[in-house]
Amino acid sequence: MKSRTSKSVRSTSYPDWPSNVQFDTKEEVMTKDAEGNITLVSGPIPTISVWSNNGVKYCVEFNEFYQPLRKGGDILVRFIGSIAKVETYCPVGEVNWHNVDKKLKAMLVEEVKERFVIPDGPEYEKQILKRANRSWRHFKHELKSHYYKPDDKTLDEMCNLQPPYGITSNQWIKLVKHWHSELGKKLSEAGKDARASLNQLHRCGSKSFANKQADYEDEHGEKMSLLTLWKKAHIGKDGSFLPDTLTEEFMDDAYAKFESLKQANPSKSDLELEDEAFEHTMYDGEIPKRPVGYGLGVRKGDIYGVHGVLKKQGCGRVRKTAVFMENDKEELSTLKKENRLLNTQIQENKEEVSVLKKENSLLKAKVQENNSLLKTLVGQFSQLVGKVRKGEASMHLLDCAQAVLEVTNQKVLENNEGAKDQERMASK
Repeated sequence: MKSRTSKSVRSTSYPDWPSNVQFDTKEEVMTKDAEGNITLVSGPIPTISVWSNNGVKYCVEFNEFYQPLRKGGDILVRFIGSIAKVETYCPVGEVNWHNVDKKLKAMLVEEVKERFVIPDGPEYEKQILKRANRSWRHFKHELKSHYYKPDDKTLDEMCNLQPPYGITSNQWIKLVKHWHSELGKKLSEAGKDARASLNQLHRCGSKSFANKQADYEDEHGEKMSLLTLWKKAHIGKDGSFLPDTLTEEFMDDAYAKFESLKQANPSKSDLELEDEAFEHTMYDGEIPKRPVGYGLGVRKGDIYGVHGVLKKQGCGRVRKTAVFMENDKEELSTLKKENRLLNTQIQENKEEVSVLKKENSLLKAKVQENNSLLKTLVGQFSQLVGKVRKGEASMHLLDCAQAVLEVTNQKVLENNEGAKDQERMASK
């Protein structure tokens, strides 16, 4: 994709951050350029800046289900959402995601890897494609809501419309004809029925379940149960649930089940019991292939199969960590030490400059005093010469001139000596 020019986000970067400011993964993202230089970037990062990255990659943190987290993860998700709207990678005329050419999907993954630091492995590539699939379907739904008006226009009229920006006429016609086909209408009705059957709607906006769990773990020092997550995701700021939904009733039943399990299994932790109570109330013993409460891409086998067992035992677990190598961490630590030294040197230089400014002021005052004395001396000498010429010189006048000369000479010597002392101090 040829990107438009934009203001570089690196103008907001600050490699010389103070040593006492910790790296905040919610507000800051770490970047790495082609030479391996590491920089922290804060503030809004528009997607167009990721497209025109000029070799800079954003580091992303993942959890054990390969889901992106924190600010880096948010930037990644938004970028995938933008690339899913580009026909070069995700043509809208295809009926479903399986029909999209594998070569195009591979190109999509490469575009992402060119802009983000992501570990090698098929699990991460699958997560990228799953998110692209969801964004692609949402994009087609938006197009249908805006342009498909079968009650107002004929099929030919809709096909002959000027396609939205970035979509070719060929793909647009294929998409409109699919919407108008019997299969398209059937899938649309099935989607409407599925949407209408939802009796619990979350209220956490664009913030993912994975990020909510990560925030909770940071704040409380322990994992977040599915029951607590479900409550946090569905309750409003006023502490109420959405009307005409079953969430409040569900939560009451789940907490009642939790109390029952706690009495029957006092040795189990609250986390285990809350997870068990949630699953029993949500599924009534029959866990589906895609369990709820885990976010995009998590399947039953990831939790209850071999992978799930290994994760619980701590074997082969993909630990939640910022994705950059240990030597990068050492480099970051070295940079912070160098910054501390630089800050110390700068502070010392500021103090020296301050002392020099004060000494300068004193020297200027002494020079001004010398100039004043010299003016007085010149005046007295001029007056004495004039009197001598006229033959009016007296002993009193000569005594006054001698006194002025002695005082002036003494003051000049004192000022010069003081200036030499300051010069010697400065040289040390």
